[in-house]
Amino acid sequence: NISDVLSIYTQVKVTADRDRAHAYLNGADYTAVAESLKQVFGIQNFSPVYKVEKSVEVLKSAVQEIMQDIYKEGMTFKISSKRSDHNFELDSRELNQTLGGAVFEAIPNVQVQMKSPDINLQVEIREEAAYLSYETVRGAGGLPVGTSG
Repeated sequence: NISDVLSIYTQVKVTADRDRAHAYLNGADYTAVAESLKQVFGIQNFSPVYKVEKSVEVLKSAVQEIMQDIYKEGMTFKISSKRSDHNFELDSRELNQTLGGAVFEAIPNVQVQMKSPDINLQVEIREEAAYLSYETVRGAGGLPVGTSG
């Protein structure tokens, strides 16, 4: 379904594994691709992500860059990390603290808020890479075309 809908965008490459699919934009317009994805039955939600190397220093730089792009005066934030790669050098709590510290270096007056922050920067450490996201977009929901309940 996803591949069929996105086939009109020749640059977009779709890969899937058991629990998620990735659509690599490769220069395609995010807004147009997102509008297409919103129409696909079976997608509950999706998040635009940044794929980066699994290195603490790279992650710190990426978090600082993302926050400087989206932060507006008075906003609150939270870092939410999870790891499926348990060989990564930091555990989730340590990663939250380290990346939160990097945000404070870049934006000294920013406030942390654990419940309902304005920006929830999600960090996922997987075997192949690290993924960062701060937005969740609602999809069409329901069952995928070709399946029945």
